[in-house]
Amino acid sequence: MKENTSEEIDLGELFKFIGDVFNRFFKFIGNIFKALFHLFILFLNFIRIHFLKFIIAVFFGLAVGGYLDYKSEPIYRS
Repeated sequence: MKENTSEEIDLGELFKFIGDVFNRFFKFIGNIFKALFHLFILFLNFIRIHFLKFIIAVFFGLAVGGYLDYKSEPIYRS
C-alpha cells in the first residue's frame, strides 16, 4: 500500500468528514430536545402526584387571604 504524503485531500474523505460533523451536530440537537422533553414529563408527573396538595394550598390561600382582606381596615394612599 502506498502512503499519500501530498497535501491533497481525497474528496470521499472530505465528504465523509462533513457528513460526520452534521451527524454529530444533529445528534447533539436531538439530545437537547430529548432532555427537555424528559424534564417536561418529569414536571407533569410531579404535578400529577401532588395535584391534590396544590388544590388544597390554593383553596387555603384564597380563603385566608380573602378573610384577611375583608377584615382589614382600608388604607388610603395618595
